[in-house]
Amino acid sequence: MGKSEKKRSQARSSAQAMYLPIFVIAEAVHFFGHYYLDTPFPLLTLFKSLILSAFTYWQYTSILSAVENDVSSTSKSISSGGDSKAIAGSGAIDLFAVSNAVKLGTLATVWFWYAAWLVPVWAAYQAYSMFYGMKNAMGGRR
Repeated sequence: MGKSEKKRSQARSSAQAMYLPIFVIAEAVHFFGHYYLDTPFPLLTLFKSLILSAFTYWQYTSILSAVENDVSSTSKSISSGGDSKAIAGSGAIDLFAVSNAVKLGTLATVWFWYAAWLVPVWAAYQAYSMFYGMKNAMGGRR
């Protein structure tokens, strides 16, 4: 195992140690909260919960792969133009936080399920701002 692979493995295990407890605790609180709050546990609630859980797991794995792939690279900040170490997987971290907020917010009110639309809208905004920012940084628009 080379130095690069060792650094990647260490970065992945460090990210797992940080984000896995968040993922597991949020899932447990969400599932058991709905199990005890929704007296007859409706099938629709289970279906919605599974979709949000799958999306959150996908973001969790995206964070891990981004950390693993970005361990040795330095990136320039587009907005400041200076050298700065970017947070690996920051887009996935944002989506991870938004989806967990939506998931836990559904325990407060039934209407919070509609906030689940924030997750893909936020993802689209992140993608748009990333590509728009790259275009401006390359001199596409003055």
